[in-house]
Amino acid sequence: MTPRRREPGPLARTLARLRARAWLSRERLAEFSGVSVDLIASLEQGRLANPTLNTLLGLAGALGVEVAELIQGVRKHREGDA
Repeated sequence: MTPRRREPGPLARTLARLRARAWLSRERLAEFSGVSVDLIASLEQGRLANPTLNTLLGLAGALGVEVAELIQGVRKHREGDA
């Protein structure tokens, strides 16, 4: 039996969208944010959905957005689950 592949969540999609909008590769985003390429890939692919605040701050700073913009989709999703 093969493991079921999870769809990327709102944070994954938002991060990928913002990175593409900034015309940054994962490698360049890693350089600017201080977050490893592997961690960025894990977030974008939905393998990790709960990054630390320091990770979010680094990514948001490198992308020129507020942390709230990165997690907005996650917040909306959780509100809808209640």
